Amino acid sequence: MKCIPFALILSLGPAHAARGQKRAAQARALLDAVYQKYQNQKDADISFDYDLYNARTNLHRKSKGRLSVKGERYLLRFMGIKQLFDGNQLYTIRPDDREIDISKGAGENAFIPDKILSSYQKDYKLSWETTQRLKGRSVQFVRLKPEHKSDTRYILIGVDAKTKRLYQVINVDKSGVTTTLTLTAYKVDQGLSEARFTFDKNEYPTYLRNYLE
Repeated sequence: MKCIPFALILSLGPAHAARGQKRAAQARALLDAVYQKYQNQKDADISFDYDLYNARTNLHRKSKGRLSVKGERYLLRFMGIKQLFDGNQLYTIRPDDREIDISKGAGENAFIPDKILSSYQKDYKLSWETTQRLKGRSVQFVRLKPEHKSDTRYILIGVDAKTKRLYQVINVDKSGVTTTLTLTAYKVDQGLSEARFTFDKNEYPTYLRNYLE
């Protein structure tokens, strides 16, 4: 059996740590570039696929959605519900119930790219992952692992290597649930009208309005 010098074994530790730090810096630099590009957009109109899989119950659910964003304002259509944030108030419109919930602030919307892309800036350890070929595009993945106690096991953020735009987000939690958000269309600087982000009460004359604190 060939013996490995003890000095060599000791030298592997710092070398491995240095590689890990380099790859973490590489991952952060990529997400910084994607975040900055997003911030420079005047507006965005995004279509997406949403996939939820629960390994424990074998539940598999798929949905589609559309998101329009202009500055802090957004309009989200997802699972038959419409959410509109006009910069001050959040309107959650539920046609099936004919009700509208109205609250202050933008809410904790997990679909907004700004929130997805800013999440890595604190409380997560970053690592550079694999590059995959998905639907004709090269997608580089970055892994985010919580540094503190969390229900999330890890998050994978996939970036289109050519456009440097967000393409896919995979969230794996400790309960066995995996959610995958894939952007199927991403149009920017479309000159979206102000009316799109303005709540018009005349469109919902018979809806019950719930004012939440």
